[in-house]
Amino acid sequence: MKISFESKSPKADVLVVFAAEGAKLLGAAVAADKKAGGALKRAAEADKFTGKKNQTLVVPGVEGLPHSACRGCWPWQARRIESAGF
Repeated sequence: MKISFESKSPKADVLVVFAAEGAKLLGAAVAADKKAGGALKRAAEADKFTGKKNQTLVVPGVEGLPHSACRGCWPWQARRIESAGF
């Protein structure tokens, strides 16, 4: 079996990021929100997204990002996501 890796990442059609309770964006969500000029935070506020476990916020058509989904998670999951840098 031969496995190879490309140096370029393919373009993503969907970006999935995570948030902790209180709609605190985690890891990659912070960078994505910054790239989108704060659109993820604004969408969370408009939709009353709180980041509770199993809560999902879908944000289609944000300039600079593919369609996005923000998923709420448990506090212990949030700590793991932050410590892993995701």
